[in-house]
Amino acid sequence: MEKILLLCNDRHFSDPIARYFMRQGHDVLTIHDAEGIEDTLAAYVPDVIILDALLQKKNGFELCASLKTHPRYKRIPIIMTSAIYISERDRETGLQFDDVTYPIVADRCVMKPVEPDELARHVASVLRHQPEPTRPPTI
Repeated sequence: MEKILLLCNDRHFSDPIARYFMRQGHDVLTIHDAEGIEDTLAAYVPDVIILDALLQKKNGFELCASLKTHPRYKRIPIIMTSAIYISERDRETGLQFDDVTYPIVADRCVMKPVEPDELARHVASVLRHQPEPTRPPTI
């Protein structure tokens, strides 16, 4: 049973995802506010983090970069979900908003809306260090 930290301020997205993973036997901790994330991670070290790119009060891109440089948490796979399209070029060069460029350091980037089954494939893949699942082209 993997431990999943689901960090998303949108309950319409996070609640069904959390229920889905709990039905699959995972231990899921959902938090809707990134404030105090350090205290949360000190008490609950997950096997994978599902992180929304756009959070209230904290930038998901900055939080991801901070976690990926932290000695204790840098090995935890992070799957970033976003309604913003993140291209392959963005993954290489970073995503620019105004004058700031945010590096994309998440292990995976998944576009919303995302079906729970697809997200589960990404979780299984990062936990087993498998290549990113291919997505059939949409027409």
